[in-house]
Amino acid sequence: MEGAEDRENQVKRDLANLTLVLKKDGLNPDVMFCCSRGIRSCTPVFGTTSKSSVSVSERLKRVRPPSE
Repeated sequence: MEGAEDRENQVKRDLANLTLVLKKDGLNPDVMFCCSRGIRSCTPVFGTTSKSSVSVSERLKRVRPPSE
């Protein structure tokens, strides 16, 4: 099982990589996605709740795509 420090370092690497490759010609899904966790950077488990917040799945239901 990963430690908190390992996860934090992985997120930092992922975010750094995303800022470098988040262009149409430079997207590399093999780097951005991990089979065991989906999007590795900053993606909480669905259904995760805390006492002070709404579950992730409930928040996603409220997401509205931007209108053009």
